[in-house]
Amino acid sequence: MTKLLSITLLCFVLLPAYASDAWQEAESLLKLGKAEAAYQILAPMEEEYAGEATFDSLLARSANQSGHYTEAIFAYERLLTITPGDNEARYQLARIYYRLGETAKAENTYQQLLSSSPEKQIQTSAEKELEAIQKGMLFNPTKISGYLGLTIGHDSNVNGATNDSTLIIPDLGSGSSVSYLPASFQEQSDSFRALLAGITIDHQLSRNLSLYGKGSISTRTHNSQDAFDSDQFAIDFGVKLDHQTNQYLLGYVVSEYRLDGDEYRQLRGAKASWSHVLSRNRAFHVSGFHGQVEYNGQDIKDVDRSTIALGYTVLLSGSLAPRIKASIYFGEEDNLNSLTPHLGHNLNGVQMVGELTLNGPLKAYTALYHERRDYGGQDPLFLKTRKDHQTTFALGLKYEPAPNWELVPEIRYTDNDSNLSSYEYDRLQANLLLLKHF
Repeated sequence: MTKLLSITLLCFVLLPAYASDAWQEAESLLKLGKAEAAYQILAPMEEEYAGEATFDSLLARSANQSGHYTEAIFAYERLLTITPGDNEARYQLARIYYRLGETAKAENTYQQLLSSSPEKQIQTSAEKELEAIQKGMLFNPTKISGYLGLTIGHDSNVNGATNDSTLIIPDLGSGSSVSYLPASFQEQSDSFRALLAGITIDHQLSRNLSLYGKGSISTRTHNSQDAFDSDQFAIDFGVKLDHQTNQYLLGYVVSEYRLDGDEYRQLRGAKASWSHVLSRNRAFHVSGFHGQVEYNGQDIKDVDRSTIALGYTVLLSGSLAPRIKASIYFGEEDNLNSLTPHLGHNLNGVQMVGELTLNGPLKAYTALYHERRDYGGQDPLFLKTRKDHQTTFALGLKYEPAPNWELVPEIRYTDNDSNLSSYEYDRLQANLLLLKHF
């Protein structure tokens, strides 16, 4: 019995010392910016030490800074019961409510804080954030997201060319003649690798109005067909207006395509769109674009491009959570040179994309695109007006091996059917994409 009493007494002496050391370690980690590590030390001790001001202050700060907001709320509320005059704690609690979208609680907590005449710095920040709540602003009015990716694959036709070795060219005098195509003008297959990156910035100006900007870059390198290495850059920026179940967008797009290191084609123009949410799982979209496509050193090919698209998205019920997006579009590319109308065309098409959730992080998708192009005049070489029908089919999987990571294998087949044989081709691409979202 004497030994048991001695051990019990020793535990009462040593446990506070152990707790003190742990709290000091957590405090040191917080000062070093290692909030998650501090939280992991303190969280297992909550049941025993909850209600002690020093412990609750450390736990609340570490939980808040490491993103454990629910735990931080409980710890701050306990702390304010013990020390109601802790203005820093009340300010941080109000900010967490604001961050989580609990605006009524946030507004009430800010008002309680301001009624206690807090320090000048806290007062200024609290007044600014309370005003933002009353204007319907988000906790973080500027949101930034993006991605980085790496693709490897094989392309059966990197140059999108015919597999015919000869061309039959009409001759007004003798009927027709046969021309032999060099190998470099026929389809070329090759393996490739590509790097891609993108960023999106959204800045809220008021309750319903925000500015947005998007940028993307990709570069594709072939193992042997260096002449078809390409780079693409694009910038898209503008303004968005959200009103009830509607979103309106007005923006400007600039993109550039480079081939073998040289500028090949540029596109620039204005776009507008309207999206309307019909219900929780259905939405309708309308968009339009008007701009110019310019070819470096080939002004004769420059066109004005105009398109309009109508789309519909639906999320169906069921264990696989099918998601379907379909759209139709119409447009034209009007050649700027009246002597070369055959370089411009009218176009119309349909796009359909479906996605199924197979098992947790694994999804399957399929896509079908079809576009018809009717050109504006007789081709001077073949003495016919060109008509193309292009169909693309894609099938792939999306796997999330870890949060914010995607592994996407895909097979894509394209067939371009034309009444002019030199423009007929097919193309099979198989690739694997590794994508990191942030």
